[in-house]
Amino acid sequence: MAKNQKTGCDIVSIPSEQTLRSKLRVIVAEAKRLELLISTARELERIELEATTPESTEVPRG
Repeated sequence: MAKNQKTGCDIVSIPSEQTLRSKLRVIVAEAKRLELLISTARELERIELEATTPESTEVPRG
């Protein structure tokens, strides 16, 4: 990393607003995909639990 000759401090570049907005859009899109994946996983877990849990409310007749 480059250093300022007088102060010895690191020189950093600040990204443009356009770059930051672009990165933010990517992050938001990824968050939405993750939210959908979590929702789907919960639904699959619920379905699997229903399929493997015996129905305790059914009483055999006859």
